[in-house]
Amino acid sequence: MKIRNYIKLALVANIVLLSSIVHLGCRKAAEETPVFYSPDVPIISVMKSWMTDQKKYVSMNVQPRIDSLLSIADWQKAIQTNVANGKSILYIPIQSSELGIEFFYDNAKKRIDSGNLVKIETKKLALANSEIVAAKTYYETVILGKASSNPFSGIIHTYSISANFLYDYTFEGGKIISHGIVAPKLGHQTIKKANGLQVYSQTCEEWGYYIIWEIGPPTLLYTFWVCSGMPDCPPVSALAISIGAGKQYVGVNCAPPPGSGGSPSGGGAGNNQTACDAANAAVQQFVANSEMEASSELVSSNIINTSNPYIKYKNIEWKCLRGAVLPSIYVLSQEEGIVKKVRTFPNDPNSDMRWEWESLIHKKATLVGGDLLSGKVSLVTESGTPSFVAPGNNVLWAGMQLSIILNFKPLVLPIPNCAITLTWPYDNTYKPSFFWDANP
Repeated sequence: MKIRNYIKLALVANIVLLSSIVHLGCRKAAEETPVFYSPDVPIISVMKSWMTDQKKYVSMNVQPRIDSLLSIADWQKAIQTNVANGKSILYIPIQSSELGIEFFYDNAKKRIDSGNLVKIETKKLALANSEIVAAKTYYETVILGKASSNPFSGIIHTYSISANFLYDYTFEGGKIISHGIVAPKLGHQTIKKANGLQVYSQTCEEWGYYIIWEIGPPTLLYTFWVCSGMPDCPPVSALAISIGAGKQYVGVNCAPPPGSGGSPSGGGAGNNQTACDAANAAVQQFVANSEMEASSELVSSNIINTSNPYIKYKNIEWKCLRGAVLPSIYVLSQEEGIVKKVRTFPNDPNSDMRWEWESLIHKKATLVGGDLLSGKVSLVTESGTPSFVAPGNNVLWAGMQLSIILNFKPLVLPIPNCAITLTWPYDNTYKPSFFWDANP
């Protein structure tokens, strides 16, 4: 009898021990850190081709923005991780920006399922590769509808490749707390505006930014107006993101209907409501109009002869930054270089002659068109670092990496009892670069 009891106790102990091992094993798998790796070159090519194809689906004025993203995306720092169902997530940071590009990749079909701009905010201690961890958390919880394998806490803001707001999700320990959307709040309101001998109908619609909670009713955070119908008030997106600054703004480019009581950012009340609405719209529009992006547009390449026919000055002027919305805003950079004509093989007098860079220095950068009706853009500091140290040897191509800080100061009118967003000046840093050959 005692032996039988001992056997039962031993079986129970083994079962408990086995259950503990299985439980610990499952828990360990659930909290397993994702494996990150650099994507293969063919995958990088697929991502670039996908972005180029997106130009077919956007307006002409947005296409240069996609070209800019292709040039300022830091493809060398791309990271990839696998998720369920034969899918992968890729993340590419954008130079001099808080934003990055995420891609959902089909490993079997070797194609991009979708791609977006994202901005990640972490609430707790930073995780390694938190940007792609956030994307994986979103994919597992929202797309696959299962518990996340990562304890990510923070917010993932998601925008289209053309920088229009799509949605955001807030996570706590890998669990969804809420997500944000934009949606119409009221029906269309039509007003008429005279322009010379013609009368145009202006359609304005009140939109809202809603927080959808996992537990509890939705919250309307603020409202704004989206208008269209007149030549001076084209259709605009509800919310957008500045690629260079990483700041969200309301895409309002005309005032809300008189007496509507709407506010682009939820501020203001009383008799000064209309003035407050207009002030908010002007500030938000300044953020949109002053958005800058990297450029590599050659303006001039000035060759100056010297007394030595084998030495010439090669001075470069190029637009290193330009307005994403207003091309009249740009930063012009000037570089001074010396090129020399030497033998391809110095010890072989019969070898061919070729031009090489002797030196290259950054002269100055100049901001053009920074004075806007709704604010001012100023150049704070600028510097340049050449790609080689003079005197050069065998340098056929030379480049300049710039570091430019711009200050953005929206014009804010003092209106009593009116809450104006973005009332402070803010700085943004940009690091554009360009390469030139040595041939005069």
